[in-house]
Amino acid sequence: MKDVNCNILELETRRKIYDFIQKFPGLHVREISRRLEIPFTTLQYHLRFLEKRELVKAKDDGKYIRYYIYSKFGRKEKDVVDFIRKKTTRSMIFYFLTFIVCSQAEMSKSIEKHPTTIEFHLKKMEKMGIIKQVKSEYGVVKLDFRPYEVEHIQEGNEIIYCLVDPYLIYDLLVIHKENVLDDEEFRQMFEYISFGVETGVPDKISSPRDAVDVLIKLFWDMFPPSFRC
Repeated sequence: MKDVNCNILELETRRKIYDFIQKFPGLHVREISRRLEIPFTTLQYHLRFLEKRELVKAKDDGKYIRYYIYSKFGRKEKDVVDFIRKKTTRSMIFYFLTFIVCSQAEMSKSIEKHPTTIEFHLKKMEKMGIIKQVKSEYGVVKLDFRPYEVEHIQEGNEIIYCLVDPYLIYDLLVIHKENVLDDEEFRQMFEYISFGVETGVPDKISSPRDAVDVLIKLFWDMFPPSFRC
């Protein structure tokens, strides 16, 4: 099978396309065409050829057809990468990575999006297994990952969510940050999250208030008063 695949990729253009998708998975056809400077119709022809040989795989996200190496990612990983590409859901994922748990109302207020928009994305993310509902018992939410417990008072019938696997998402961000973080603000947020993971910040956060306190402390530690003046 390996020899067959090598024969398929002998054509320089196809090899170029395959290598590009391997490096930048999840881009749509027009973006690939623009970056590789390959005419759109020519690119479509080669992509169909690679799809038939199960070397690349197309995924329709409702707006674009995006391409991945066939065996490189599972469905969940592709879904996460697709969510990271979109600004609103990317903001939501970064919020979860920073504050661990949240309700729809908190998310809506924090990223300044209408509650119905947030509700739509939360339900979609839950259906895809990216987030899940959690319960607060006596003001504490128990988690399957560090920090294992987070203080959060559940008001009335509000639903509280958390990421199913935050470390999977972090790993995907590390792998694809050059490809999916096209906004300087998000790049800075990612650097903060990376710094937090590397220095054990998640272990120190027990509530959203703590997350804010840790952010402030990190800022003061990194930029002392004398430096800021």
